[in-house]
Amino acid sequence: MGSEPNGTLRWPGEGTGPAGPALVEQAFDSGSLYVLRAAVAAHAAAAGLSHSRVYDVVLTVHELAANAVRHGAGRGQLRLWADAGFLYCQVSDDGPGRSGDQHRRGGSVAP
Repeated sequence: MGSEPNGTLRWPGEGTGPAGPALVEQAFDSGSLYVLRAAVAAHAAAAGLSHSRVYDVVLTVHELAANAVRHGAGRGQLRLWADAGFLYCQVSDDGPGRSGDQHRRGGSVAP
């Protein structure tokens, strides 16, 4: 997810890909989500996002990280970077993922 300086959210694959250096590269687990949120908030604010957009970014990253902890490997990695006026984040984990059958049981699957 990226955010333009005017607050418009931008998703990966829209426009050019990010190439900027990481503002944050941080491992996390259930005991470090607070520290992760604080780091994201500080860097999002420093990147010039409005207070409400900082909140949106922190909430989004927290939910992604909490899902990685709960449903993934119990830990994960955050990468946050800025490029060409956009703020990007990537949350990853080493969990097994979900099979196609599990996706179908939960309802519709996004393309």
